[in-house]
Amino acid sequence: MKKLLPLLLAAMLLLTACQGGAPAGGETPAESGRPQQEETGAGSQVQEDGGQAQTGETNAGAQSPQPEETGPAEEPEETGSGPVSGEGTGGQTQPAGQALSAQSLAAIEKITYYGDRSRCAMTREQLVAYAQFALNYDENDIFHEEGRLSYAFLADFDGNGNPYLVFVHPAPGVGDYAPEVYAYVDGRVQIVCSCADGSASGGYLEELKDGRVLYVEWEMIEPTGYYENNVAYHYSQISNGGLVPVDEPGEEDYGGTGVSPSLYELCNPGWDGSEICSSTDEATAALLLAAKGGAASDREQMAAAMVDLLLSADPYGGLEGFTQAKLVDLDQDGVEELFTMDSWGQAMLYSWQDGALQGKNVGINAGGTLRWYLCRDAETGELGIEYESMGGGYPDFSSWTYYYPSRTEEISTWDEIAGVNGTVTQTHYDIGDTEVTKEQFDAAAARHQRLETLDGGADVQDGRQATVDALLAILAQ
Repeated sequence: MKKLLPLLLAAMLLLTACQGGAPAGGETPAESGRPQQEETGAGSQVQEDGGQAQTGETNAGAQSPQPEETGPAEEPEETGSGPVSGEGTGGQTQPAGQALSAQSLAAIEKITYYGDRSRCAMTREQLVAYAQFALNYDENDIFHEEGRLSYAFLADFDGNGNPYLVFVHPAPGVGDYAPEVYAYVDGRVQIVCSCADGSASGGYLEELKDGRVLYVEWEMIEPTGYYENNVAYHYSQISNGGLVPVDEPGEEDYGGTGVSPSLYELCNPGWDGSEICSSTDEATAALLLAAKGGAASDREQMAAAMVDLLLSADPYGGLEGFTQAKLVDLDQDGVEELFTMDSWGQAMLYSWQDGALQGKNVGINAGGTLRWYLCRDAETGELGIEYESMGGGYPDFSSWTYYYPSRTEEISTWDEIAGVNGTVTQTHYDIGDTEVTKEQFDAAAARHQRLETLDGGADVQDGRQATVDALLAILAQ
């Protein structure tokens, strides 16, 4: 009997392990202890074909939350360097829900994509969640350097068509571009890993030849000299919406897959010769429009086109292609026009007509003193753009052009100058091509009332980013 007892105990332990033990290689989704980061600010909604999706509050871009504590039996099996502190450990499944419409698929074509775009299997629910998360994403929460752009792209790290959402931004202690990876898990967006850490540690993403993507976290252990430090590296594979600890790759594993754009290019948008990522604003606008799908209104399509116009002028996806941008509703029909001044000194007024933006030149940097104003016709109440050009050319010439939705009017003056001292002998007044008296000129000028300075002079506020934010708000309604 004593000889049989050890055999019976061993059999009972084996039976218990088969019935209740966790599967080898990691936890079940319910046991993962993944940090739960909700995806959006309260009250934001996007809808398609009459449907709505509302998401919870977020502290987007904050330092990675700590996972819930689990018992020893629930921790993933260590295969190399051990789990990375503060990150998730699995649980993503292929999302189930409404398939994307043709309009939605066309909209997300504007977002940079890592992997095989043709296999993208995002659902509308996931798209809505990503759109709201991007809208509320605040890179300033993660040590964003003032004046530097952040970028975003979709990335199929698992190769199953279910993309992650990745933001790339400058971060102290890490470098110019520090990626943050988010996944859509169980109906919401949550952080997978953050390479931005302003302390003595940080991380980066590594692409291996076999297609695996690793999050490599480095940590300074103890200073060993003025220029050197002991650094510990922890390796985890991004998989199923979380991190799975792995051994350090061998030298033969490195080199990437050879697919363009490569992960290195996308995580280093300023790298010479790389494909530049979509800026965060560009990606947000595309996600929001895609979430609307076929239900996008004319005004929402206009807003997306205006964001694309403003950001596409700069090859890095910023606003440096323009010196000013301002939304105005000249015909007061509830659909805005866009006033812009580009870096070449040309002012344009864009309006949405027949499903496309139509541009109209409303002045150019032609010398002299230049100003642009929002104005009103005192007789009809119509709003317009006034372009004032004073002192340009010789003889001394000044003009005021008024661009209204229904017409364009111009008045001007020029001086006759005599003698070596440049004495003005006579001032001429014109309305259009017709010379008029000073009284007639003054009456015509008084009809056009100035409301607001749009560009020109040091007191004019830069409205570029505020305009982009207003356009994104239109898309988010």
